Amino acid sequence: METRKHRVDRAASKCCGKTWSSVLVLFLATTCLILFFYSPKSKNAPNKPVESAAVFDNPLGLVLTQQTGENRTDKEISQLQQRIREGRNVELWLDRLGWAFVAKARESFDPGFYKLAEQCAHLIEKRNAQSHEAMLLRAHVLENLHRFKDSEALARRLVQERGLSFDYGILGDALMEQGKLNDAVEAYQRMMNLMPDLRAYARAAHMRWPKGDLEGAMEAMQLAVSAASPSDAESAAWVNTWLPVPTRRLIV
Repeated sequence: METRKHRVDRAASKCCGKTWSSVLVLFLATTCLILFFYSPKSKNAPNKPVESAAVFDNPLGLVLTQQTGENRTDKEISQLQQRIREGRNVELWLDRLGWAFVAKARESFDPGFYKLAEQCAHLIEKRNAQSHEAMLLRAHVLENLHRFKDSEALARRLVQERGLSFDYGILGDALMEQGKLNDAVEAYQRMMNLMPDLRAYARAAHMRWPKGDLEGAMEAMQLAVSAASPSDAESAAWVNTWLPVPTRRLIV
């Protein structure tokens, strides 16, 4: 005969069983959710790269990244980037964009702009592997990144295959930075013979100065100032800084 106490105990037992069943179901569901969200992704479904990483993997996207500055060089960079986006004469505009990044690197003292210029050279080479313009741009960038031996190797190819004035200038710069002064003088003289301009006179001045010929260095730098162009105020200002105050003549 079942007493009331037995009925109460049985009901309590059933209630307790249902409670533990609910707790177990909740625990299992929570565990499944944790495993789903925190387990490693399958090899067939790799993690999606962030947008910034995608930009760095794309050289063209990198050099076309919008600049935030407002000065003359920044505006020139933006204009050149737009021309490249239009898709006409891309190789020409990439070369000019590379040199605009070089100018920005000099203005800002930020070597990151040299890396952008190097990417421009890389993009030109993808279109034309034998491009002398890309070779010159890359040699200049390497020199400014203090990779003088690499710069010299490219400059020697340039003077052998093309031999323009600035090709010899880049070669002389790489040689001088490595202490090969006699070879640098020869390269600068070839540059001077081809085109006696501000760049050639300024390099002559820098070669005379370490040899102790201060008078000759000042004479060459004065010739550089005289050869400055009103359209290149930066170069004019730079050569003027090397003259004594009474003889300076800034062309702007």
